[in-house]
Amino acid sequence: MTIETDQLPVCSSCGVHSSRRKERRLQRLRDIPLAGPVEVLWSKYRWYCEETTCGRLSFFESTPQVPRRARSTSRLRDQLVDAVIRSGRAVSETALLRRVLVDGPRRRHRSVPAEAARRRPTQPADAGH
Repeated sequence: MTIETDQLPVCSSCGVHSSRRKERRLQRLRDIPLAGPVEVLWSKYRWYCEETTCGRLSFFESTPQVPRRARSTSRLRDQLVDAVIRSGRAVSETALLRRVLVDGPRRRHRSVPAEAARRRPTQPADAGH
């Protein structure tokens, strides 16, 4: 599936809207499985920052669902974090069981264990033990 955004982007450094495109590239994204792994192609633009005092000359589009430099959607990450917490299994094992592609040495979901630890409910300390 190929997608494209329809909103004018905003520079992440200065907050100014841009209307001048610099280039376009396709970015592969992992998303929630639907009868197997899903790969989304985002037709993503690099934009010129039009604020002359801004230090950032150009920037790529981003959205809340796909933040800067993300290789998967936020909803996939959230689903995987919840599954890791519920199952207590490793990220790679949970991803395999849920039919989500996770890269080997360059694990794209490396932030999942930290997020799972942050979201995991704290266990009350045993008072008498």
